[in-house]
Amino acid sequence: MEFPFTPGSDLAGTVVAVGDSVTRFAVDDQVISVFTPDWIDGARAGDARTPSYWTLGGFYPGVLAECVVLPQDWVVRAPRTLSPAEASTLPVAGLTAWFALVERGHVRAGEVVLVEGTGGVALFGLQIAKMHGAEVIVSGSADKLD
Repeated sequence: MEFPFTPGSDLAGTVVAVGDSVTRFAVDDQVISVFTPDWIDGARAGDARTPSYWTLGGFYPGVLAECVVLPQDWVVRAPRTLSPAEASTLPVAGLTAWFALVERGHVRAGEVVLVEGTGGVALFGLQIAKMHGAEVIVSGSADKLD
């Protein structure tokens, strides 16, 4: 890690300029970051102890800044139906829950899904499981569950 270092992985923003070779985006497009820029699809090599991938705000500089410069492959179009604040929750919390439940877990109607707590990943997990017809049990402290 090189200092000074900018943390953060979740970005939602507006394209304010593009380089000569940029073909996927134009000025004023709404975009969100990708968490692991070098990983496009499929199973990743490595494991949690020795990951073979690098993340924004981990290995690469993060996105907690007014302006960032990123390669065009490091962002995707933001959903038009979401505000920037809502869209910024997708790159990490939303995709973590989706990957766990849909890609790896293959959640189906009639299954039971246990969700721990009320944080971002848990709330996405609740919604995704319900969307797939699963029964959801949420555990956590009583004050937060209320």
